[in-house]
Amino acid sequence: IIGFTPDYPPIYPYDTVESYLKFIAHLKNIPSQFVHTCVTRCLEMLDLFKLRNSYICTLSKGMQQRVNIAQAI
Repeated sequence: IIGFTPDYPPIYPYDTVESYLKFIAHLKNIPSQFVHTCVTRCLEMLDLFKLRNSYICTLSKGMQQRVNIAQAI
């Protein structure tokens, strides 16, 4: 499985970090019963768990790139 992280990711700025990652998980056909677990693990792995309810547009460029890496994972 390959993940792709463009330099300027097509993220939804007025979405929260967690809801964006859940949306991406559904697009990648991750079974519904595993979405919450997968998203939580990615948030913890990239130190984004405390920011999970933050709007993406409020994050710094570096944190937005972490969100981008999380969606690739």
